[in-house]
Amino acid sequence: MSAFGNWKIGSRLTLGFGLMIIIAIGMAVAAYFKLSHIEAAVARLSGDQLLKVEQLSEIKDNLNVVARGVRNILLLTDASGRKSELERIEKMRARNTELLDALARGDLDDEGHKLLGAVKSTLSPYDAAMNKAIALAQGDEAAKATRTLIDEVRPLQAAYFKAVDQLVTTQGRKMRDAVASVRGAADSGRLTMAVLAALAAMFGVVLALGIERSVIEPIKRAVAVAHTVAAGDLSVSIEVNSRDEAGELLQSLKDMVGALSRLVAQVRQSSDGIATGSSEIATGSADLSQRTEEQAANLEQTAASMDELTAGLRASSETAQQADALAERGVAAARRGGEAVAELVATMGQISESSRKVADIIGVIDGIAFQTNILALNAAVEAARAGEQGRGFAVVATEVRNLAQRSAAAAREIKSLIQGSLERVDAGAKQTDAARHEVTATVEEVQAIGQLVRQITGAITEQSQGVGQVDAAIGQLDEVTQQNAALVEQSSAAAASLSEHAAQLARLVQTFRLAEGARA
Repeated sequence: MSAFGNWKIGSRLTLGFGLMIIIAIGMAVAAYFKLSHIEAAVARLSGDQLLKVEQLSEIKDNLNVVARGVRNILLLTDASGRKSELERIEKMRARNTELLDALARGDLDDEGHKLLGAVKSTLSPYDAAMNKAIALAQGDEAAKATRTLIDEVRPLQAAYFKAVDQLVTTQGRKMRDAVASVRGAADSGRLTMAVLAALAAMFGVVLALGIERSVIEPIKRAVAVAHTVAAGDLSVSIEVNSRDEAGELLQSLKDMVGALSRLVAQVRQSSDGIATGSSEIATGSADLSQRTEEQAANLEQTAASMDELTAGLRASSETAQQADALAERGVAAARRGGEAVAELVATMGQISESSRKVADIIGVIDGIAFQTNILALNAAVEAARAGEQGRGFAVVATEVRNLAQRSAAAAREIKSLIQGSLERVDAGAKQTDAARHEVTATVEEVQAIGQLVRQITGAITEQSQGVGQVDAAIGQLDEVTQQNAALVEQSSAAAASLSEHAAQLARLVQTFRLAEGARA
């Protein structure tokens, strides 16, 4: 396989299409230059040769116009008509001079310049003879003017036309040569394009066949290998001669066949081991089935004993629950008594606080009465100083003082009574607080008893639940044991079926044909 065969398929296709694109670009460039050459030739033909022919044709037309103008001057008798014809003649002559100068400035070869010189050499005698005829016609010498036209102007005009016709013939020949050159360039361009197209087609066919051979052949070999492997022949030999995608495919098939060969060899060995193991499993399953039946019988006896224990614990749990209910009611009653004593203590505290507030108020009233007494005494002293005028005020001050003294005495009595009541309230509060402490202690003891009863009830309940769980576990164990017995029977049947499948697997594996190195 050449180095080209180791290229990637994408690289080959890129190379092929790239070369075809380069050829197409070459064809386009060649066509462009050919068309440019043709365009230049056509431009010369249309812009130079044709223009010269048109200019020469216009010179001949202008000469005819001048001849008709001279004739009209001979025929016309009015001065204005003759003047108009004369102006037209001068205009045509000036135009011919411009055209001849343009031809002289144009791209003429030696022959063209020679013929143009001949045209100019015949122009001067022709113009002189024409001027003579025009002068005679304007002088009303028609006979002489006619004779001049016939004898002098006509031969010179014929020579002038002949020189112009020769130049026209030469330019026409050059136009035909230019057209032939354009046609030759077009034919050459078509031939060049045809040759390039043929070369491109040949190169494309060769390149396509080369790419097809380098791509399709390895793929065909890969397909043949796949069919051989599908038929069970793993001894096929695969040669990889390239590093492209097809070579990678063949290498992958080679690796796959090797892996399948090793796998089939291992499966053959494993199938023999499975057959031996399945027979041993069947024997062990029979022994396990017998032991499982014995274990199921023992579990049935244990389950009966656990049922009796569960019934006894259930009765103890019910009794403990009743005791717990009684303890709860006792705790509730003690708690209500404690709450009542607490409310009584709170009420005594409120009464004591109210008594203290009343005592404080009485103290304030006593202070006010004392100050009022002092003020009344001061008022009486001031009234005594005022004499007769302050006597009425003194009487009022005396009454106020007496009222203040009575208020102070009453306040002291009330204060004394309240202090006695406060002392008795404090004593009652202390006794009530002591009773509250006793009731609280009683409630705590009752709660402790209730807690102990609940703990006993909880322990019995937990024991009952534990025994129930054990009973359930034994039942589940018995059920599992029964299931195990069924599974053992299924295992025995499965072992027999496994032995049959192992034999069938060995027969199926024998259908694969391995190479000599893979059989070990």
